[in-house]
Amino acid sequence: MQGGLHVLLENLINSTYQYHRERLSKAGIYGKIHSLATSYITFGGWEPSCDGAGWTRLGITKVGNISLVSKTLYLSSNYTYCFAGLPVILSYKFPSLLNTIAHELSHCLLGDFDLKWSQLHDEGKHELLTQEILKYLWTLPEVQELEKLVGLAEKAKK
Repeated sequence: MQGGLHVLLENLINSTYQYHRERLSKAGIYGKIHSLATSYITFGGWEPSCDGAGWTRLGITKVGNISLVSKTLYLSSNYTYCFAGLPVILSYKFPSLLNTIAHELSHCLLGDFDLKWSQLHDEGKHELLTQEILKYLWTLPEVQELEKLVGLAEKAKK
């Protein structure tokens, strides 16, 4: 069974993903969503990482004659220190967590339109979409709750 923080993050990831997926689909900016794209992202949890803040695994799952692209988003376990009130380096503070979520969601969303785009790290599509998602994230009540948790943890350590 997943804990409350895990459930909150998975909900935040998916509600943000759904909002932007619908927005991009209606706008027709990137064309049509390809037939293999799934409409859900699993939050895979926290994993140790020495070279990144987060990552997304896209996998093709075949069930009978149907193929689907599954998406799992992972975050560096270094971010958990924020929620525990432990000292963290700047690259793992709360604003960076949101930027990482936006960055990984951008990969998932671009991959819905063209699987090759899921690997983009350019200043065009990927960076623009990441910034749009990040701006949106800061408006959400889930983010405000997460920010409170980080603040409470920091107060508790004093």
